Amino acid sequence: MIGQLRFIKRYREVINVLVRYGFSEILEKIKIIRSGFFRKKKESDKLPSYNRPVRLRLALEELGPTFIKVGQLLSTRIDLLPHDYIEELTRLQDDVGSFSGEQAVSIMENELGRKKEEVFQTFENQPMAAASISQVHYGTLVDGSEVAVKIKRPYIENQVFQDIQILKNTAYFVDRNTQWGKIYRFGELAEEIERILLEELNFKGEISNAQRLRRNFSDNAAVYIPGVFEEYSSRNVLTTEYLHGTNLNTLLEDKNISASRKKIIADNIVDAYFKQIFVHGFFHGDPHPGNIIVMPGDRIALVDFGTAGIIDEIFQEQLQLLLKYLTTQNAEEVAEMVIEMGFVPGDINKRSLVIDLARMLDKYYQLPLEKIEINELFPEFLSIVGKHNIRMPYEFLLLSKTIITVESIISQLDPEFKIIDAVNRYKPFIQKSYLRRGKRKTKRLLSIYERFLRQFPENINSVSQQAASGDLKLNMEITQAEPMLKRIGNMINRLSFSIVLASIIVGLSLTIGREEILFVRKFPVAEVALIIAGLAGIWWLWTILRSEK
Repeated sequence: MIGQLRFIKRYREVINVLVRYGFSEILEKIKIIRSGFFRKKKESDKLPSYNRPVRLRLALEELGPTFIKVGQLLSTRIDLLPHDYIEELTRLQDDVGSFSGEQAVSIMENELGRKKEEVFQTFENQPMAAASISQVHYGTLVDGSEVAVKIKRPYIENQVFQDIQILKNTAYFVDRNTQWGKIYRFGELAEEIERILLEELNFKGEISNAQRLRRNFSDNAAVYIPGVFEEYSSRNVLTTEYLHGTNLNTLLEDKNISASRKKIIADNIVDAYFKQIFVHGFFHGDPHPGNIIVMPGDRIALVDFGTAGIIDEIFQEQLQLLLKYLTTQNAEEVAEMVIEMGFVPGDINKRSLVIDLARMLDKYYQLPLEKIEINELFPEFLSIVGKHNIRMPYEFLLLSKTIITVESIISQLDPEFKIIDAVNRYKPFIQKSYLRRGKRKTKRLLSIYERFLRQFPENINSVSQQAASGDLKLNMEITQAEPMLKRIGNMINRLSFSIVLASIIVGLSLTIGREEILFVRKFPVAEVALIIAGLAGIWWLWTILRSEK
């Protein structure tokens, strides 16, 4: 099927797991297996009575680290998957068996080029947490600083590389051989997943993300970002400040926590994320409760910086305009922004897109702004975008998923809170960004005009010299000249054909009654010539019509 014989064992494992969890029918549809080949032999009659989204999650967890990460990335594809799949994939458990402390120490020593005793006073061999890509150990440095040491799993890159090749090969196979592939372009999706996974495998990117967030929140009393010990970090080891606090998961389960304290925590989380989005233009892209620590004084700390999103000036302007048009029920402008922001198929039916968006917005028309639920509006909006085979950029999908996740967390802490209230709270920042952007555009325009005016005298002088010496040439192009000339040529061809054919017919008709011109008596030369002329005329007409095509 794919031609990658070295991966054949892993292919078989993946197919067997998917079949065992009841996905043989889909594998048949995308032509990975023959119809009925596995179903009778492998598919268990004792399949758990779970629905398909749950079975997909369980299958991905069994397939291991790469597929767990793929599932987590797919949970951001609100434009591609139904809501029940998205909801289930967000529950993918990153907790997997740990590798030994001895292996962790060996990897750390090889990466840092130092013995453990040269770096740490203490180093706990038993990890605090183990995830699909890495595990975290507690330690204290030689200067007494408490640290959390994140160490990548041994051989994980080889495993990820193999699984990614399988995903890419399969995706492109499906693209070439099925209608689904032509519509959804799975190959492009696989390439995007590969890029994101490879970035997460290199802790240097996470170091950079953590340092940027720490700078952005350096003067914020409500939000804290742990420091990175860059000297004790590398591509495969990340050493950060250890935080004393309570995981948000634990607080959400605590029935004794007061409503007022929950509200303070909720406000701090909102402050943390909306400043990242609307002020900093750079945001932590994995805000699930396990990555949020509540420190003493209810200060919020964020951890795990492998996933981050960037909102540049263009994206920020597009996003703000899109939100404006969504809230003002302007379906035509929303469609224009979607087409501008997304990757759009050539055969898109814009009118149909506008109608679908108008139908969606009409549901919210009578609702006041504060009653619009972002976690309902965004998924429905992206579902419509996906229906029309438009792919929104990864940053937009990551941002949508981040906002929806934050709103879900906040609703558990403060049921009265509405995410739209936070948007209103940050309107001054949005207006400031509009003013800043306006000033930047004005500066750019002034710079362009200044350059034009500075070069204008020199350009005029150059044109004058060329005109005086006779070297000035003007290139003119009439955009519709070629079709017009072609039409004129076709008319001339038809006119010529008509004149010549008519002349032949008239001439031959006059000679039919004159027997003295016959070379052979009794032989109808004129009649035969008339028939040949008619056939030649038909051939000539056919060549003219063919040339017009």
